[in-house]
Amino acid sequence: MTTTNDKLRSLFLAALMVFSVFAMTVALPGSAAANDANYTQGEDYDDTLTSDSTYWQGQTLILTDDTYNSGTYELRVYDTSAEGDSNDKGVRSLQKAFKTDGDGTYFLDTSNLDGTYVIKSPSGNYMDFISGHADGSTSATTAEAAAFEVTPQDLEVEFDDTEVTDEDDDVTVNVDSRRASYDINVSADGDLDTDELKDIFANSDNTGSFDSVSASETYEDDDTITLSGVSDGDYSTNFSGVDTGEYTFDFEVTDTEASSSASVNVSEAGEGDVAFENDVPQDQIGDVTNVTVQMENTDDATVTIGSEDQNYWVVAQVTDDDDDGEVTVGFNSYLAGSNAADSDVLTDATGEDDVTVLSQGGQFYTDNQGAAPDQSLLDATEYEMNVSTGLNAIGSDAWQDADDVGSLSYQDRSTDGVAIWTAPEGEDISDKGDVAAGVGTNITEATDIAQDDLAIVQIEASGLEGYYDSVSEEVFLTDDESQPTRLVIDEATPGANRDADAVDWSSATDDIIPDADNDTYYVAVDTSSSIFEEDEDYDAEFSVLGEEGDAGSENVLNFHEDDEDETVSSQFGIVAHDTELDLNEDDLVLVEAAADQNVTGTTNLAPGSELTLKITSDDTTSPFLTRPEAMVDTDGTLTWTSDFSELSEGTNLSLENSDYSIDEDGQVVAEGSLSEETETATEEPTETATEESTETATEESTETATEEEPDDTETEEPTDDSGPGFTVIAALGALIAAALLAVRRNN
Repeated sequence: MTTTNDKLRSLFLAALMVFSVFAMTVALPGSAAANDANYTQGEDYDDTLTSDSTYWQGQTLILTDDTYNSGTYELRVYDTSAEGDSNDKGVRSLQKAFKTDGDGTYFLDTSNLDGTYVIKSPSGNYMDFISGHADGSTSATTAEAAAFEVTPQDLEVEFDDTEVTDEDDDVTVNVDSRRASYDINVSADGDLDTDELKDIFANSDNTGSFDSVSASETYEDDDTITLSGVSDGDYSTNFSGVDTGEYTFDFEVTDTEASSSASVNVSEAGEGDVAFENDVPQDQIGDVTNVTVQMENTDDATVTIGSEDQNYWVVAQVTDDDDDGEVTVGFNSYLAGSNAADSDVLTDATGEDDVTVLSQGGQFYTDNQGAAPDQSLLDATEYEMNVSTGLNAIGSDAWQDADDVGSLSYQDRSTDGVAIWTAPEGEDISDKGDVAAGVGTNITEATDIAQDDLAIVQIEASGLEGYYDSVSEEVFLTDDESQPTRLVIDEATPGANRDADAVDWSSATDDIIPDADNDTYYVAVDTSSSIFEEDEDYDAEFSVLGEEGDAGSENVLNFHEDDEDETVSSQFGIVAHDTELDLNEDDLVLVEAAADQNVTGTTNLAPGSELTLKITSDDTTSPFLTRPEAMVDTDGTLTWTSDFSELSEGTNLSLENSDYSIDEDGQVVAEGSLSEETETATEEPTETATEESTETATEESTETATEEEPDDTETEEPTDDSGPGFTVIAALGALIAAALLAVRRNN
C-alpha cells in the first residue's frame, strides 16, 4: 500500500531529476565561457581571438566554442579582395584542421600564418569571435565579419655608437618596429649576467633608459632580462664599469618570432683631455665670439673666460651631446656683465651640445648687475681663457688645474661702409648662404635699379652682433633715435625749400640678413612704385648714433672720439624698365629658317631676371607660336634661342612681351644668309688692315731681308716709278748694307 509519504517522496525525487537536467542544460554554456579563466595570459597564451582584429605572427591565441562540438574545425584563408554578396565570399583554401579540447577551447599557434583567415565550425558556420568566444552553432552574418589578420612583426635594434668605453654612461640605442608596444628578452650570449644587463639597459641614473619602461622579469639561469612595454624610440644605455670586450646583444620579442642583434665593443677609457681649437681668438668688442673646445676621451669640460684681475669672468660647464669631439660656445661681449640672463651671455653656438653657465663675477659685473646692456660695455682688451676636463665646481682643484689656457682678444668696433646691390624682383634671399651663392650672378652691385627689382643695402660694421642678437630686427635698424643704430633711406635731391622724404623701407622687406662672421648685414628692399618713385635718387644712410649726435645720450656702441654719429651712406637711383631687342638697319629682328636661332637684346633689369618672349608668325598660312625664355646676363644682355626650321624664307614675325613693353617685327631669312653677312663684314676691315700694314712692313724690313736671303715666294709689287721691285728708300738701304759688308771684310 502506497502511503502519503511515499507519494511525496516520489514526487520530490521526480522534481529533483527534472531540475537537475534543466540545471545541467543551462550550466553547459556558462561552463565553457569560464574555461579561459583556467588559463593565464603570458604563460598559456598571448592574446584572445577577436574577429576583425590583427595579431602578430608567432602569438598563441586562445579561442573557445561556447557550444562545444567534438567535430572538426577548419582554419581557412580569407581573400579580402573578393567581391559578391554570399556568406562564403572570399573563403579560400584550408590552412589547418583542428579539434577543441573537452571544454571547447583551442590554442591557435600563428607561427606559420601570414594573411587573413576565418574559422569554420563543424556545423558549417563561420565563427564571429568576441574576446576569444563564439557560438559555433550560429553563423556569423558573413565570413567577412568572422575574419581576422595575422602579420609578421619586424624589429631592428641599433646602437648609435658601436665603439664605447668603460666610462660611457649615456650610449643611445634605437628600437624600431611597426608594432606599437611589446616585450623584449635581452641577453648577451652568457657574457653578461642579469644584474649587468639591468645596469646597462635599466639604469635609473639614465634619463630615457629602459627603466622608464620596465625591466620587470629576469631569467637568471639564462642570463636574460625582459624589457616590458617597449615602443619605437631612442633609449639610453650605460656601459660604465662594464668589462672591456666585444658584446653581441640578442633582442627577441617574447610573443612573436621578431628578433634583432647588435654588437658593441667596450674598450678602456683613456685619460680625458681638452684644449682650445684656437688659443687666441680675435674679434671686435660687442660681437659674439665663438670659442671651440676640443675633447678627447671625455664629453665634459669647464670653460672660464676672464679673471678676477680683469674685473670680469664667466664660468660654464659644457657637454658634447652630439659626440663630435668638440663644443663651441658663443660669448656675447655686448651682454656680458649686464642684467641679461646668464644663458644669453654664453650659449651653445651649434645648438647640438649643452652649455650651463655657473656664474659671472668680477667688479665690472658687480657694478653693472641689474643694468641694461646699453649702459656699459666691456673694455676692448685681452681676456684670459682656461679649460679643464670634467664638470668642475668653481674653486675646486680640478677647475684651477687647467688643461689649456688662451686669450680672447678684443679690439674697438667700427662702422665702415654701405654698398648697394640689386637682385631680380621676387628673388628669395633669406640667409647669408643665398647672398654668397648669388653674388656675381643674380646679385650684383648697382647704382641704377630698375623699378620693382630688389635694392640690397649692404651694411659693413663690426661689433654689432651681440646687439643684433639681443633685439628684434625692427629695433636693430629702426628710425627711432632712442636706439643705438639706424638705417634711413630718403630722397637724395629733395629740391629747394623742403626736407627729403624718407622711405618706409621696413614695410618693403621681409628680413635683415646677418653675416656676422664678416661684420656685414644685408637688407633686401622691394622697390615697387608704392614705396619708391621712378627717376628719383635715394641715399641709404646707416648710423651708430652718438651722444653729441642724434642719440642725445650715451651709446656704448659709439666709438667716435667726439661722440658724434658714426655715419656711412651710399646713393642709388630708381629707373624705369628699359628692354630693347637688337634690330637691323630696317628695324627688324632677323632669324634664319633653321634651329638654334638667337634673338638678342639688352635691358637694365637686374642680372638673373627671366624674360619670356612671345614670337608668332603674321602669316595665316604659316601659323607659328613659341615662347622662349632668357636670363639677364651680368652685362645686361639677353639671348632667346628658338627653332625656326619649319618656317619658310620671308615669313613675317611679331616679337612681344607686354610686361616690359617689347613689341617688334621680325622676318625669317634663308638658312646661312646671316652667317654669310657676318663673314663679309669681317673680311672688309681685314683687307684694309693688311694693305696698310703689310705694305709698310715690306718697305721697312722684308725687302732688306730679301737682299740678304733671296726668297722665291712671289710677292705683290707695289706700284712705284723708281725702278722695278725697288723704292728709293729700299735702294738706299741696300747701298748702306753693301758698304757695311765691305768694311767688315776689310777688317
